[in-house]
Amino acid sequence: MDLEVKEVSELLNVPIETLLEWIDQGKIPAYSIQNHFRFNREEIEEWLLENPQAARKAEKHSYNLLRALNKGDVICDIHEEIKEAVISAACQKIASKLNIDPEALTEIIMEREQLTPTALT
Repeated sequence: MDLEVKEVSELLNVPIETLLEWIDQGKIPAYSIQNHFRFNREEIEEWLLENPQAARKAEKHSYNLLRALNKGDVICDIHEEIKEAVISAACQKIASKLNIDPEALTEIIMEREQLTPTALT
């Protein structure tokens, strides 16, 4: 699924001008179709995993975990009881669907958990 500049700007919670600067500087993966920039969702997810400082900055301003990982899902077959184990198991399932590194995703989610804990107890 391709994303437009406005969508990625909102997703990362950065001004459009900043996003356009990043594109010009080659800091973020993008391509142009008929003079309009587009982004591949999977490439943006991978870029976020490789650039945790951008994820942390966005997260501080209502990042919403890559807008609920941009696919949304309900995971109901996790039988762990300790919060960290629940998060790790969920990240394993999410990462396999998104074809991303589960350990990196777990690390990002756990860092986010330290900033603002979820309701998991």
